[in-house]
Amino acid sequence: ADERGDELLNHRQRTSGTLFKHARWIDAFELPGQYVTITDVDSGKAISKPISVSPYRARSTAPNSDVSVVELLLDTGSDDGDENFFAAAQPPMRLRVSAVKGCGFENPLFPEYCLKSAIERGHAIVCVAGGPRGMGPLRSVIEWPPVSSHAGKNPVTLLYLHAGDSQSA
Repeated sequence: ADERGDELLNHRQRTSGTLFKHARWIDAFELPGQYVTITDVDSGKAISKPISVSPYRARSTAPNSDVSVVELLLDTGSDDGDENFFAAAQPPMRLRVSAVKGCGFENPLFPEYCLKSAIERGHAIVCVAGGPRGMGPLRSVIEWPPVSSHAGKNPVTLLYLHAGDSQSA
């Protein structure tokens, strides 16, 4: 038997009915608008970015695994040096990804005015984005199955403003 392979899989629960002993990273990703912080292990540079795929799509990449593929939209023409640093990243750069953070598109002052509530109440949804930084979190909204289903019965509109073709997301 491959002892190194067994060592790597030690976190898996061997009892029946449970594949994982601990919560998987992706299990905390439930709503569009949540984000992660990525850190370059060598330089210590870090940046927080919204996850640009829906929770459904992130899980479907590897449904029975503790590995998942997510996308983060980075602006290569940003005025933020750290964002440019990560946008230019190439292998073998080593990155550390934080736990999923945030509550999605929720309004802390008026919790009844949120994306999930708009869907439940059958309200129209209007999303407004400016440039790649604005489009990143809205990509996860657009492809989220509850919004797609909602769009079959209610208006869903995306307004996107960009300065030119070089900024299109």
